[in-house]
Amino acid sequence: TMSEGLTFQPDSVKVSVNGEEITSGYTLVTNSEDGCTFEIKFADGTLKPNDVVTVTYAAVLNDKAVIADAGNPNRTHLSYKDTNGATRETIPSETRTYTWKIDVFKYTMKGETETPLADAEFVLYKEVNGEKQYAQAADGKITGWTSDKNAATIFKTPANGTFTISGLDSGAYYLEETTAPAGYNILKDPIKIEITYSIDSNTNVGTATVKYG
Repeated sequence: TMSEGLTFQPDSVKVSVNGEEITSGYTLVTNSEDGCTFEIKFADGTLKPNDVVTVTYAAVLNDKAVIADAGNPNRTHLSYKDTNGATRETIPSETRTYTWKIDVFKYTMKGETETPLADAEFVLYKEVNGEKQYAQAADGKITGWTSDKNAATIFKTPANGTFTISGLDSGAYYLEETTAPAGYNILKDPIKIEITYSIDSNTNVGTATVKYG
């Protein structure tokens, strides 16, 4: 059962028995009556005693994903019948997917006062195998990545000079100013942003550390 911050990808499901992928002998059921995101139901005779079954699948974070905090849980369990025909269930196993955010504040110093600057425009990118991948976002939340800079989302500062980008994994990113506010020079170099994190083993609460520059 996935939390609402995760979107299940039905086409990603693969089932293997003893290391060999099978494409029949089971049924994939989504949004089952008991509230599970999906179920794999094996037909009688598909499995033998001591068979090792591996199910792999994928999900993506969506706009309801929890940022940091206790993450986005996904719980799995197995139901089976014993030799007497009684239904048994394993203890549920749970994983948590965490995602993070960065806060950006564009300003100029007037004396000792930080004065916000509007209308600065930025793109965010990461490097994957030496190639720049530019962020695409909706309402400040990551929706995907593209190698086409022209298709990148432009993040523009409002009057208070601030914006947030959420839905990021840990790792290194680069914030590149593409348009400077009127009367100001554009930043010469992108700002490197590094996200690291830790998880409290007692509370499952994740905390990110964001290093700028």
